[in-house]
Amino acid sequence: MITASTDSLVALVDARLPGCGLVARGSEGDVEVIEVPARSLLDVARFLRGDADAAYDLLDLTAVDRLGSRSPRFIVLIALVSRTHQSRARLEVAVDDDSGGFPSLTSVWPAAFLYELEVLDLFGLTPEGHPQAHRLLLPEGFVGHPLRLDYRLAKHQPQVPPPTTTPERIGPARADTGEAP
Repeated sequence: MITASTDSLVALVDARLPGCGLVARGSEGDVEVIEVPARSLLDVARFLRGDADAAYDLLDLTAVDRLGSRSPRFIVLIALVSRTHQSRARLEVAVDDDSGGFPSLTSVWPAAFLYELEVLDLFGLTPEGHPQAHRLLLPEGFVGHPLRLDYRLAKHQPQVPPPTTTPERIGPARADTGEAP
């Protein structure tokens, strides 16, 4: 079982996956913060999910744009929770502005599916290997990624026409009242 020390989690992963390049960044409260190289992310994620000594079974994923403050520009943040061991960790993956990609975690945590689409849509960072990479929150004609710090708020966007058909889940109008069911 993992103790509250970040060094112990890094040591556990390094012992089982030598050469993966983890860097302990300390802890913030009870959250262990670890920097993971993008090349090792999938191996580390599989270990943290599947190993009985880690058993991180819950995930949240987002990104941060650090335009002008540090290089690389983007950090993908992966918050993990182990309900078995009552521990939390945060993985930080640096993403270069030129490549704009990071390995998809959908094969390890299926919940990453929507989080990764959100990061793709709002930051323009591509989850490489994602089964259905597409816009999630914004229309297909939307230009740019609004959570990037260099996105112009006054930018003109194309008009999106309203839907011309009633969505299937609502169904047709009732003949007797003219309302949707």
